[in-house]
Amino acid sequence: MVIRGVVGACVLAALATSAAADPRPPALAWRAPDACPGAADARARVEERLGEPMERFVVGISVSIATEPHGYIAHVGERTLTSDTCDDLTDAVALVVARIATEAPRRDAPTGPARWGGGVRGSWMSGIGGVPSVGIGGELAAYVRHDRLLVELGAADWARTSHLAPGAPNAIEVGLQTATLRVGYAPEPKAIRGWVALDVGAMSGGGNGVVGPNTGRAAWVAVGPGFAVAWPIARRFRLVGTIEVLASLTHSRFVLADGMTLYEPSPVSARTTLGLEVGWR
Repeated sequence: MVIRGVVGACVLAALATSAAADPRPPALAWRAPDACPGAADARARVEERLGEPMERFVVGISVSIATEPHGYIAHVGERTLTSDTCDDLTDAVALVVARIATEAPRRDAPTGPARWGGGVRGSWMSGIGGVPSVGIGGELAAYVRHDRLLVELGAADWARTSHLAPGAPNAIEVGLQTATLRVGYAPEPKAIRGWVALDVGAMSGGGNGVVGPNTGRAAWVAVGPGFAVAWPIARRFRLVGTIEVLASLTHSRFVLADGMTLYEPSPVSARTTLGLEVGWR
């Protein structure tokens, strides 16, 4: 019992000494009604926009939220924000606090553990040069981010597009299925991302009256740069638009038995996507 009492007293003394040695105010002082998100939730929303802990910035911000007849009102320093719901108001406050933090000096502190993030995205696609005419398709992608390094893997399926070569008696329908590896740079919390993409897949072709040994399937390999803009639209949800320009590393052709070329992809293709992403950090 005596030993336990001595140990407990030492622990309490150490904690008190540690608290006294660090006179810095809390990074975020939060006061809000019970119906509003708590301090931990508010802090998480701020750090999601910052992309790193608030302690890395020399800032102590006090936020006070109160009810009013038509909703809620928040005081952030000299700023005043209002909203019908406290959840939306907390998002607005988090954006303001993140802006204040990024304008403040940074602390000289060790980097600490690596920061990770990730998410999934479903996108509508449009492109030229790969499939005939203006192709459309869909892509499902998942990514992992380590600090500012982004690694993403996507799978896409392009709708079959009909193409009639000049002088050909019949049209050919061309489809394309790909897997894409993207490795690049994602400077969170900024909205811009950039990468190099490797596209690997297969083209398929066929149609009524189309014959020949090379009209079935053809390999597809392409590489090139791309970038994206990710607009936050809600917590953990982003609207993402991308552009990629790819140079083909294969020379696929769809021909008839007599050697007539029905379709040949362009050496350079371009595509854009617009999708909804769910992710963290």
